[in-house]
Amino acid sequence: MSELSNPEFWVGVGFCCVVTFLIFAARKKVKSWAVGQSEIVKTELKEAHNLRIEAEALYQKYEQHTKNLDVEKAAIMQEAEKEVVALQKEADDRLSKKIERKKQDVQDRINLIQENTRKDLTNVMMEQVMDKTKDLLGKKQIKQSSSDMDKSLEDALKQLEKALAES
Repeated sequence: MSELSNPEFWVGVGFCCVVTFLIFAARKKVKSWAVGQSEIVKTELKEAHNLRIEAEALYQKYEQHTKNLDVEKAAIMQEAEKEVVALQKEADDRLSKKIERKKQDVQDRINLIQENTRKDLTNVMMEQVMDKTKDLLGKKQIKQSSSDMDKSLEDALKQLEKALAES
C-alpha cells in the first residue's frame, strides 16, 4: 500500500496544513499584537523619559529654592542681629538717661535737704544766740535805752550773719 492510501498519512498532512494555515493566519495577528505591544512600550518609555525630565527639573528647582532659602536665612539673620544691636543700644541709652535723671533727682533732694538743714541750723543758732545775748545783757544789768539795745542786737546779728556766711 502506498502511503497515499494510508489514512494516518492524510491525517498527518491535514494536521500539517492546519498548523501551517494557523501559523500564517496567526502570524498576522501575532505580528500586529507585537507591533501594538512595541508601540505601547515605546509610549511608556517616552512617558517615563518625560517624567524623568520633569523630575530632574523639579529637583533642580528644589535645589535652587533650597539655596535661595539659605541665602534668605542668612540675610534675615544679619538683619535680626542688626536689630538686636540697635535695640540693645537704644535700651542702654534709655537706661543711662534714666540713671542720670535718678542721679539728678537724688542730688536735688540732697541739695534741698542740705539747704533746709542749713536754714534749720541757722534758726536754731539764731535762737540760741538770742537767748545767750539776752542772758548776757540781763546778767550785766546794762541799763541802756531800748534804742541802744536794739542797735547792739542789730550789730550782734550782723556779726553773726557775717560769721555764718564765712563758714
